[in-house]
Amino acid sequence: MSITYPDHPNEPTRLRPTYSVTADYIFDGYRLWPEAVLNIGDRDQVLSLVTGPDANTKQKATSYQGIITPGFINAHCHLELSHLKGAIEKGTGLPGFAGKVMQLRRYDKDVILRQIAAADRAMWENGIQAVGDICNTTDSLAEKNSTKIRYRNFIECLGFLPAQAEARFNYAHQVWMSFYQQNKASSLVPHAPYSVSKPLFEKICTALSENAGEKNRVLSMHNQESEAENAFFVSKTGDFMPFYQNLGADISFFTPSGKSSLLTVLPELAVPGSQVLLVHNTFTQKEDVAAIKEQGVGTGQDFYFVLCPGANLYIEGRLPDIPLLLQSGIPLTLGTDSLGSNDQLSIAAELQHIKMAYPEIPNETLLGWATLNGARALGFDQQLGSFEPGKSPGILLLDQQLAFIKRIL
Repeated sequence: MSITYPDHPNEPTRLRPTYSVTADYIFDGYRLWPEAVLNIGDRDQVLSLVTGPDANTKQKATSYQGIITPGFINAHCHLELSHLKGAIEKGTGLPGFAGKVMQLRRYDKDVILRQIAAADRAMWENGIQAVGDICNTTDSLAEKNSTKIRYRNFIECLGFLPAQAEARFNYAHQVWMSFYQQNKASSLVPHAPYSVSKPLFEKICTALSENAGEKNRVLSMHNQESEAENAFFVSKTGDFMPFYQNLGADISFFTPSGKSSLLTVLPELAVPGSQVLLVHNTFTQKEDVAAIKEQGVGTGQDFYFVLCPGANLYIEGRLPDIPLLLQSGIPLTLGTDSLGSNDQLSIAAELQHIKMAYPEIPNETLLGWATLNGARALGFDQQLGSFEPGKSPGILLLDQQLAFIKRIL
């Protein structure tokens, strides 16, 4: 039989394929199909997926050993930090890591640009089709003019001191305008609960609400990446206290809420109809999950958990409670974070971290996180993430352990 989908017409399946591929399994974005045949058109678009091919159909297809999947989606990256590979030691904890990044800001611009270009190429070669990229500068702008990868740009606003909100927002807005003129899939977003003041949250969400089209109302925020983050909001204790002291920041205005960082700032993210990507979630608990689901119902927001296992292990030496997040029903996606906090920008490597820690999670589930869930989170699912007629999602070949072998298309 030939697979059709509710949102796509049957007509493309009647076209003659330019070429066909088959493998031990084909993952279409939803499930694994044994020995199916994928038909591709002359513009690299999917024509059909035949899940019960006859011998003649299979014989005409190019055959591979392993699993064929759509291209991977990297839902969280810091491309502009690619020059920091190996510059920060492992196990610093989040406040220590953030301090190191700030200390290492001064780099030769040519070095930064070369490493951005190299990292972009490496991601494509590693099977990554689209990226949700965090931007604090316009350093990555030129590379994104010529890349094969599709980007959604998240221009971060940072500023924990209320008095700085106007200046910090204006700077980020200038950066955002540079990206937006080139790529409408660009939005202003908060960095993290511990680095954004209430007035700055308000300015960000107002700007996001005014974005034309709901597909552009996509938020990303680093969430509960360290135990210190929650401690700071619960009781104004922990490693963020010396972090601000070293910055010379007067945080006497700050009164702890007695709640986790996410429970404290979640109402600030209530932009109706928006998508919210919560990144890392290393210390997210049941009460946080319950609050997310409740707010989603009330505001019509779609929430996604973005997991970056390599970075979590690099910085904090631990992973999130992935079974808890999985049981929540909130979609999970995958990211790589930066080369300053990871050994490589590879979604296949992130899958290996999860498989090692949680071998009971089925391959089918993991591949959904790496493909269609990520495409939906970034608003790119009309073109990417699954083998559905009319899409051009790329084609990858993996082995049975989900290790990346090569890019077919």
